Amino acid sequence: MNGEFLRNHWSYLVGSAVRNTLTFGLMALIIIATSSENTANLFWMAAIILVSVVMSVLIWLRTKYYFLDDEIVVTRDIIARKEIRIQYDRLASVNVERDFIYRVLGATKLSFNLNSSVNVTRAEAFIVLSKDDAEALRDRVYARMYGTAPSASVNEPDTDIQTAKDYDSMESLVDVTGVDILLHSFLGMRTWQLLFGMVMLVYSAVSLLESGSVNLLAVILFVVEFFIPALSHFFMYYNYRIVRDGDTVVITSGLFSIRQDSFKLSKVNFVKLEEPLVCRLMGRAILEAEVVGTADKKGMPLLCPLKDKAVCTELIGTLLPEFECRGESSRQSASALFGIVPCMAVALAAVAAVYVLLAGDFSGLYAVLFDGVMALLVIGILGWGHLAFSIRTFAMDDTIALMVTGAFDRVSNYILLDKVQYVDVTTSPAQRRYGTARCTVNMLSTTGNSNIRSGVFDVGSLERLSYEVRDRIIDGRYDFRRFQ
Repeated sequence: MNGEFLRNHWSYLVGSAVRNTLTFGLMALIIIATSSENTANLFWMAAIILVSVVMSVLIWLRTKYYFLDDEIVVTRDIIARKEIRIQYDRLASVNVERDFIYRVLGATKLSFNLNSSVNVTRAEAFIVLSKDDAEALRDRVYARMYGTAPSASVNEPDTDIQTAKDYDSMESLVDVTGVDILLHSFLGMRTWQLLFGMVMLVYSAVSLLESGSVNLLAVILFVVEFFIPALSHFFMYYNYRIVRDGDTVVITSGLFSIRQDSFKLSKVNFVKLEEPLVCRLMGRAILEAEVVGTADKKGMPLLCPLKDKAVCTELIGTLLPEFECRGESSRQSASALFGIVPCMAVALAAVAAVYVLLAGDFSGLYAVLFDGVMALLVIGILGWGHLAFSIRTFAMDDTIALMVTGAFDRVSNYILLDKVQYVDVTTSPAQRRYGTARCTVNMLSTTGNSNIRSGVFDVGSLERLSYEVRDRIIDGRYDFRRFQ
């Protein structure tokens, strides 16, 4: 292509060089520690680093960005020529990211996300510019996304477009403290992950007391499965803020690396109110949204970190009042026990078999720990059966379906009927005798096709869900223009 183009800021090269050096430096340390031929290995490692630097420079030089009247064009011409075209009206959002290196060097990374579920956790294109240029470009792209821009090219200056809004000066819809983020990071994970981390921690302490040395495998599992994910969430969500600008939601968070996500309220498919077991005992919950074309690295934008459940439900009424369900909740049918009881019996039999086979292999504190884990498993299985039957509910009104799922980790799914792709109602022979069934609601999500499976309820109530989705299309209540 000919004409004016933009190129990544020079900080892109610095960031690539630092990341490559850290990666290969770690590999070099491993080689030095495990190999006797250090000189030859380090030579090849230095050659790899040099090649990676040269490739980064070539990519930087040969990647060009054209912001035209109706589309973004990204060209890369190194060995093979690659061209990406993104129309403004197909963009879902333009997200802002500033990691530690970009913050020090005064740069900002803009990520362009399409309104689709393909590669949603990885943007279709990105550009790194100086902070002021990035803010100006973001506003100009937004103007074209929403049809308010004049005909001039985005590459040309235009005084009619307002400067970037200072979202930091706007009041957050939820007051989130550092303590809230700390609790969210270490207690807001799935129950099995939290329990596994605690068991590994206790096992490490027992091995230290029994043998005088820590079990390295237990420590590694604790760090990898519990501590690192919790710490990364703390860094990711620290300084969390959520503001509303018209019908646009802007979420900003991060300690070292700052990320700003924005999306239109009309793009929200369904809302999830998550209550892991420990959080539920504390009266707290987590609020997330499913937005096609917009997602953080976890997969779903976080509307509210771990806070009192009343704060989360109040935020639904303030931010997304159309997702409030006014239908009467129905509890599971007793026929659900035909599926729950056999699962419990098999699990209890497996625990009993393990206890009989391995109980004599442990002594001292290890025996106490083994007995404690077995008892915990039995209590967990019985508790799962009770919760899997008692907490699952179903409710629906003319626009929203509320499906409460899970057992230890309770999840309330607020599903917008106009965003449902299809509903699959299934029943087993035992359930059919009692006129009950399960239903699976399939929706387009950030990771492709997502489905939510209900408990066991009256088949007529579940089939009404699919009929309502169909009827809204037939009688015109469904209007696709609301979601553009």
